[in-house]
Amino acid sequence: MLEFILLGLLLEQPMSGYDFKKTIDYTVGFFYQSSYGSLILS
Repeated sequence: MLEFILLGLLLEQPMSGYDFKKTIDYTVGFFYQSSYGSLILS
């Protein structure tokens, strides 16, 4: 599921890992909790 979230975010604009985490927490954080470690492994 995380792969699809990351790909969707990348369609909008280039992002760093910090930007990914911040955006995921703000948008889908209620439904999906991510950590910096899970972003690195994806």
